[in-house]
Order: sequence, then structure tokens, then C-alpha cells
Amino acid sequence: MGFTELRAQKALAKTSNAGLEEAINWLSEHLEDADIDDPMEVSVKTQEELGEEAAKALAGGGSSQLTAEEKKAKLDDALAKARAKKAGTTVEEEKQKERARREGGKSLTASKRELDDQQRQRDIDARKREKREFELEKQRQREMIAKEREEKIKAGLIKPVAPKPEAVAAPVAAEQVRQPPKPKTAKEAEAEAAIAAMAGGKRSFDEPPLTLQEAQEKLCVQLDTKIQPFLALFPKLADNIAKNPTDPKYRKVRLTNAKLAEGLVHVAGARQFLRAIGWELVEGEFLQLPMEADGAAQVSAIQELTAMAAKAAEQRRVDELAARKREIAEKQAKAKAEKEAIKAQMAKDRGEVLARGPAEASKAKKLPTGNHETGRVAQEE
Repeated sequence: MGFTELRAQKALAKTSNAGLEEAINWLSEHLEDADIDDPMEVSVKTQEELGEEAAKALAGGGSSQLTAEEKKAKLDDALAKARAKKAGTTVEEEKQKERARREGGKSLTASKRELDDQQRQRDIDARKREKREFELEKQRQREMIAKEREEKIKAGLIKPVAPKPEAVAAPVAAEQVRQPPKPKTAKEAEAEAAIAAMAGGKRSFDEPPLTLQEAQEKLCVQLDTKIQPFLALFPKLADNIAKNPTDPKYRKVRLTNAKLAEGLVHVAGARQFLRAIGWELVEGEFLQLPMEADGAAQVSAIQELTAMAAKAAEQRRVDELAARKREIAEKQAKAKAEKEAIKAQMAKDRGEVLARGPAEASKAKKLPTGNHETGRVAQEE
């Protein structure tokens, strides 16, 4: 409220916490004291003294309860008295000065806000003007380029670009019309089904039927990671059917369900295996096991498939290990053969060197000097 924390604490201490009004009065009277900002001395009162002060406060009814407006008015009066005492003026003059200062601050704030608004509007107008000038300059450049191009075409410097002719569909030969379409591969059919599903069409889950042995072989030739979603999902379905043989909800699965599709749709041969052990495709997107089908047979079928898949995986591991051993043996044999060939070539080279005998030392021949050549030329002349 305009006083430092030290002064406020000192005023409350000096007035024995009698209230805000007494503290403000004390501050106005002692505002010019030399020790007003000196640290407070901590005094310790006994329990009896505290009890007496509390009793006096209760007897006196405590401090008067002031509203916020009354507190502000009291504070203004106290500040005006303090300033008047310091400046040697009247309290009314100090109040008028304070009102003038506040009014001046309000008018200054309003003027600054108005100036900021005007500057902001000028910035907006400048950006709009720059954008408009930029668009006009772009249009002028386009017109200038088009005009220069027309002049060059008239002068014969460049040729006008002819419009592209529309593509004419080639007539289909009669042989091509009569030729039957090629059968689609599994990947092509899967891709077309996915595209149709994305486009909002209904996907077909029908597949060519297989015997149980063919479906088992189709599943077992796949890697463990490929077939694992089906081997993890179907035992749960089979157990539910075996435990609740008369409940139809466990005998019907929706192939468009994302979790079920991971094991039944995305694993090649999974649906063909189910159809081979009694499941039927109904309503285009459901696989259903008839009520007369035995649930225990479903459990037995998946157990047999799991054992076959594990055996096939082990056989692949053994075959891969044997192939790796053969590859290592072939590399070692090749390296050994190359080493033997190098040794044989080195022995052959040594034999040829021994057959040639010891090497003869070479003798340097004396070359003709310059004087000898000059004499010979003179003799010839």
C-alpha cells in the first residue's frame, strides 16, 4: 500500500497490532524519523504480558473493521499528511497534486495506447500496399514476357508450341479380344482385394479349397514368424469351442476384425486349413463351424498342426546348418586346392631355374669415345 515491509511491521509492532488505522496514523506521524528504516529490535514478552494484551484487546472490542474503500481513503489521507508535513504544504494541496498525478498518468497511458494503435494501423496499411504493388509488378512482368514472346514469334525467331494431340485409342485386335485373360497370382488377387477394401468395396475371402494335408503343408513351409499369428490365435478359438460346445458365438468369427485378420487373413493357408477341418465361409466375411462339428477335433487338429510346424522348423534349421557346413567345407577345399597349386607352381619354377644352371656374370662393353668418332669421320673424309 505504499510502505515498505519493514515500516509496516514496525508500525504494527509500535501500535501493538491495534489495527490498520492506528498503524497508518503512526506511520504518518513518524515518517520523518531518522530511525524509521532501522531494523526492528526483537523483544520477547512473557506469557503473562501476552495474556494481558489479549485481555485488553478483547475488552476494547478490537480494531474497527474498515472496507477497502475506507482503507484506501485512510491511506490517501495519511500519505497526504506525510507529504504535506515534508513539503510544508496543506493536506488539500497534496491531495490535489496526487489526483493531478493520477489523471496525468491515465492520460499518458491513453495517449500511448492511441499512438500504438495508430502505428499498428500504419503497419497494416503498409503491408497491404506492398502486397498490392507486388501483385501489380508480377502482372506487369507476365504481360511483358507474353508481349516479347509474340514479337519473337512474329519475327520468326521462335516457333509457337502446338497443342498436344489427344491420345487416340488403338484398335484392339480380334485375337486379343478372343484371348482369355491370364489367371491372377495370389499376390495380385490380394493386392486387388486390398485396393477394393480401401475404395469402399467388399473384400472376397473365398479361396480355392485344399485337402487337410495340402493346407498343412502350405502352412508348414512358411517361416515361424509368418505362421506364428495363426498358431497363437486358433488354439484359443478351439479351446473356447471345446469348453462351450453348445454356444454358437464361439463358432463364428468375423474375418474383417483387425485382431482376427492377423492370424486368419494375413497368414497364407490359414482359412484353407480351417475349411479343411469343417469351417464354412458364410455371408462373405464370416467363418462358421457347424454345431454338429466336434470341438475336441478342432483342438486335436491344431495340436497336430503345431507339432508339424515345429518339426518343419527344426528340419529347416538342420538343413540350413548342413548347408552352412557344406559351404564352409567347399571354401576350405577351394582354399586348400589354391594353396597346393601355388606350391606346385613354386616347385616348377625352382626346377626351371636349376635346369638353366648358374647365371653368368655380365661384362660391360667399352663404348666409343667422342675423340675416336671424330677421328673416324676425318679418315672417311
